[in-house]
Amino acid sequence: KFESNEMNNDDKDTEIKMLKKEVSKLKLEANMRKSLSNQLSIQKKVAEDSKAEALLKSAQLEKISSQLSKYLSPQIHKQIFTGKQSVRIKSYRKKLTIFFSDIVGFTTISDELESEELTNLLNFYINEMSKIALKFGGTIDKFIGDGIMIFFGDPESNGIEDDARKCLEMALEMQEKMEN
Repeated sequence: KFESNEMNNDDKDTEIKMLKKEVSKLKLEANMRKSLSNQLSIQKKVAEDSKAEALLKSAQLEKISSQLSKYLSPQIHKQIFTGKQSVRIKSYRKKLTIFFSDIVGFTTISDELESEELTNLLNFYINEMSKIALKFGGTIDKFIGDGIMIFFGDPESNGIEDDARKCLEMALEMQEKMEN
């Protein structure tokens, strides 16, 4: 009997050692899971912060694009923001059809009108002429007081003759608009 109690104690000691070893492994695994969970939480926070920053940058780019669209012709704006044209300064030659227009007697008119009336007149004129220019595919280059400079043949061209024809058709429609 004494021997069988000893064996039982040895078996118990071995089993206790194995259980202690298993508990150690489980503690280590629990610590590793906890550490992994913490790392995943950190990564989730980084991803959420990055997403928020990307949305903010996207909104800022949309605002900038919208603001630039007020100062650039639609064709050039589209070329830049679709990546078809770089914004770096470069020199190249193209045959263009160039159109200049201004209001006859504008100096006299401007002397006779109040500034608000003059502003309204200019805004109406520029707005209406711009609509017609864009309808015919002209690229609005600039406004100089009551003057407008528009060109055909860049950034896109339908050929020299067609560009010139569109410019003439545009000019005729602009004159017609001014007579009405």
